[in-house]
Amino acid sequence: MNIKALITMLVLGSSSAAMAAPAVSVNASVEASWSTGYRTGPVIRDHRYREPVPVTRTTPYRRPAPGWEQPVSNIKLNTDSSEYTGPIYTRQPSYGWAALTDPTRIEMKRQIVRVNGQFSAFMLQNVSGSSHIDLVKIMFRDGHQETVNINQDLTGWRSQTTFAVNRAPIDYIVVYGTTNGNSTYRVLGS
Repeated sequence: MNIKALITMLVLGSSSAAMAAPAVSVNASVEASWSTGYRTGPVIRDHRYREPVPVTRTTPYRRPAPGWEQPVSNIKLNTDSSEYTGPIYTRQPSYGWAALTDPTRIEMKRQIVRVNGQFSAFMLQNVSGSSHIDLVKIMFRDGHQETVNINQDLTGWRSQTTFAVNRAPIDYIVVYGTTNGNSTYRVLGS
């Protein structure tokens, strides 16, 4: 054998061996998806009835002690009635209801409320608790009086009763009734 044949055989033999088992392998895979925002499959809803979970209270409920609210300090007790001594408001030139008193109470079954001005109607509005209004007397500056029978319970927030009066200068009104516990009401005029 000659050398040329040996080299040719070695070169051809090594190249065919390289073709039989390559040293580097590459694997690749691609996956793609997109969504338009709409479901394409069926929507399944669970309509089975479930028992409500019972609520357990860890601390027992306790009623607040009497007098927990701020006491009403705008009344003066007389021998047979109570008198409103808080600020007395006057109606503004605009139309509508104006609060004439702060929240107050009826003590000793009647309360006197001094009023400044002329009004065509009054409203007694519950602020807290409950109040029972029997009647209202309106005392005019010229000496005559007008009595309005109401006989109504004011309970709940903003429960109210309204009555019209003669449009003359008013000196004061007397509200007959009772307020319970920490209950308060106020007088509005129009």
